[in-house]
Amino acid sequence: MTHTNDNKLSSFDAEQYFIGSVISRNQPEIFDAHGMRRNHFESNVHRIIFDACQAVCRDGYTLDLGTLTEALKERGDLDRVGGSAYLIELIKVGVSTVNAHLYAESIKTKAARRKVHNLLLTATAKAAQGDLDVSALVSDLVAVDDDGNEYESNGPQLSELAQEAEDRAARGELMGMPFGIPSLDAVTCCPAGYLTVIVARPGVGKTALLLSMTAANLDNGRRIGLISAEMPGADVGTRLAALTSGVTVALVKAGKLNDIDAAKHSAKGHGWMTKIGDRLQVLHAPRISIGDIEAIARKWKRQNGIEALYVDYLQDIDHPDSLGDDRKRVATVSSRLRQLAKELGLPIVSLAQATRAVDERENKIPKKGDIADSSQAEKDAAVILGIHREPDDAVVRAVFDKVRDGRTGGVPLMFEGRNMRFY
Repeated sequence: MTHTNDNKLSSFDAEQYFIGSVISRNQPEIFDAHGMRRNHFESNVHRIIFDACQAVCRDGYTLDLGTLTEALKERGDLDRVGGSAYLIELIKVGVSTVNAHLYAESIKTKAARRKVHNLLLTATAKAAQGDLDVSALVSDLVAVDDDGNEYESNGPQLSELAQEAEDRAARGELMGMPFGIPSLDAVTCCPAGYLTVIVARPGVGKTALLLSMTAANLDNGRRIGLISAEMPGADVGTRLAALTSGVTVALVKAGKLNDIDAAKHSAKGHGWMTKIGDRLQVLHAPRISIGDIEAIARKWKRQNGIEALYVDYLQDIDHPDSLGDDRKRVATVSSRLRQLAKELGLPIVSLAQATRAVDERENKIPKKGDIADSSQAEKDAAVILGIHREPDDAVVRAVFDKVRDGRTGGVPLMFEGRNMRFY
């Protein structure tokens, strides 16, 4: 594979030497040691290979030609990077490479140069039109560091990103995370890079729905991060175990399971939780700030490869600068969750309380304007699902009131109160 470009801006050759060195020596820790991220790489091919290297290491395998080839094949990306032949070419280059750290620094430096170059090109064009905002340009230039910018793309790069997404869709892969409940998945998914909000009044079963989604996606091999400001960790574990074993939650909590159900709960419930291992990460604390969520989500994404983040719930998340103003606090939390979803490329699903006004209506299904203490969440969310259930009723009324690039409307849902499962 060849590449030509301005040597002062292009890091393609350095990327070959650096990635080849990492693969040939089975030293993926070098990526973290030098703070390397996918946006540092000029070549989209090298970005794809970098992602696959990270996936191999997260799964606990040795990084070599075989494991990397298999990882790329599973992702449908092997042909996109030039097949095994290009990987072999990288390894051959990497075997003789010394001072990999110098190549890492060169890659990061040139990522910064490309950002400055593009900023100045844009500024020149605006200046010629008499439309240059000098203060904005200065701010952008000051903000440039050696981290590059993963959100900056030119036409061909955008085409590659779009083609990759379209290819995955053609293979039947959702551009996001399924709800894990067939009737909801028939309408849409929780889109990657966007915020989804599920709104309901207290007691309807918002948390039960979120845990049902969690269990279903874990069953399908996905990796989930769960933030709970509502429940302690023991409750999260008990409810997930009961949900998967099929026993009655109330009897588990009361310690009144008979011998048969106790054995079933232990084997199926706790056995299932042991089996999923680190594919589920949970933060449970009585007071969680939006800053805590941002930090833990970035950590989970980096170390555990989470594919979605679930938050229980929006109005319970703290923001120290809100000074007791609930509307300001919830609006800030909502906006930062939306920004976090975009930054990490993850679907973020947040539960939210509906206002009391919903109880006064004949139709008690919450809509996008019913999110308590926040009109901002209505704007931030790409998908808003409202649910309502009468006490002791198995029938749930659910409405998608907002769906980005999709249809809205009602969907059928059922609730099994015994083990608090939606289906």
